[in-house]
This record gives sequence, C-alpha cells and structure tokens, in this order.
Amino acid sequence: MSPRIKKEILDWEPLIMDLDVSEDTKALIDKLSKLKVKHLTHIDDFDGWLIAITRALGTLGLKKYLNEEARSQFYNFQEWMILSKQIASWMEHHVDNTLIRTLKARGDALTLADTFINKAKKLFGTGHIANQLRLKKFLAINSADFSSMSHFVTAYEEGFMSLRSHDIEMAPYTALLGMLMHIEQANKQVHDKIHLMLQTETDSVKSDMEKRQIRTINTAEVVTVEVFQDFASRTATLLKLDEGF
Repeated sequence: MSPRIKKEILDWEPLIMDLDVSEDTKALIDKLSKLKVKHLTHIDDFDGWLIAITRALGTLGLKKYLNEEARSQFYNFQEWMILSKQIASWMEHHVDNTLIRTLKARGDALTLADTFINKAKKLFGTGHIANQLRLKKFLAINSADFSSMSHFVTAYEEGFMSLRSHDIEMAPYTALLGMLMHIEQANKQVHDKIHLMLQTETDSVKSDMEKRQIRTINTAEVVTVEVFQDFASRTATLLKLDEGF
C-alpha cells in the first residue's frame, strides 16, 4: 500500500459562471464553499470518503444531485446544471490529482455531479472491488480445467470480453499472449503424456494406440487453431480501436 502524503490543501473556490441564478442558489453555493471533508488520496479510502461527502452535501439538501435518476425532479434545468457543476467541482477539489487523472483517463466529461460520482464509484468503490474479483477470476482460467481446448478458448474469450464490458483495462495483445502460453503448455503436457504411454505399452498395442492418439491430437489442434484465429481476429480489431489506428 502506498503511503499517504499529507499536504496543504487550499479552500475550494466556486466556478465562475456567466449565468443568472437565484439568491437561494447563490446562498447554497456559498455554503458549499464552506463545507470541508477529508481529501481522498488513496483508493482504499474511497468508501469512507463517499460517506463523508454524501453526509456533507445532505446537510445542504444537495445529496440528490448525486443521483442521476433524480434529474427529472428539477423543474429549473439551468439552476440544476449550475449547482451540479459546482458540486462536481467541489468533489474534484477533494480528490488527489493522481486519482483525478485516473477518472479522466478515457476523456469522459465529468463536469456534472452525478456523472462524476458514478464514474468514481465504478473505478474506486464497490465496483473497484468487484472488478478486482473479475480480473482475478479471469486470470484463474486454466486450460487444464476444460475437457477440450476449444472449450478453454471459448471461456477465455468470454472472460476477456467481460473485462472489456466492465471497463477493466487489459490490452488485447496481453490476452492473446496469455492464451498462447496456456495452449503451448497444454499441448506439451498432452504430447508428454502420450509419449510416456507409448513407451510403457507393448509394441502390439502401441501401434493402434498411436494411431488413435494422433487422430485425437490432430483433431484437437484443428479446432484450437480455428477458434483461436477467430478470437485473435476480434481482439486485433479491439487493439486497433484502442490504439486509434
């Protein structure tokens, strides 16, 4: 765990916006500028930080701005947008710059309070823990646990696509290399096992067994190559998208 580094944090200053707002909204923004919560400097502290900022905003009746589904409750869109942007700026001020860069790594627009907090929850909160478990589950996929290489490749591909759907960073070529290592290891184990069996059997049985095993190996290899090439083609497309080719 990386050390927490204490540093002086300047007070948050409201965004300057050239829009007319009501006196009530001005008063809320002024009160918001006086709210102080502990800064988030490490992912492990996110859950406690989220509770703190939710409670702090709740004292001003602003907690509902963190809920995207509550947007329809605001009859004055301009007033809602102004306060939402101010709250997002206030929250960003209370997060370490390193974590802010992580939040904005994909170029997402996080200028509104609900989108800001939803992205933070996904990356740092319970979603962060869930994603760690998803990644751990994917890395545990082993060809030895499947009845055929084609089943393994299918499970590996589904696991990789699941990571992508949850915005878990893993480059396609990393997944391809991992799959190749599994296939190489599995093929070596199969060939070693057959070689040992052929050595221990009598010559009369060896000939028939060798024919059966060779046919089995050849069939398995054909299926593996076809499924792997299909997966490689799709991940290559994803790689081009990631790299902006």
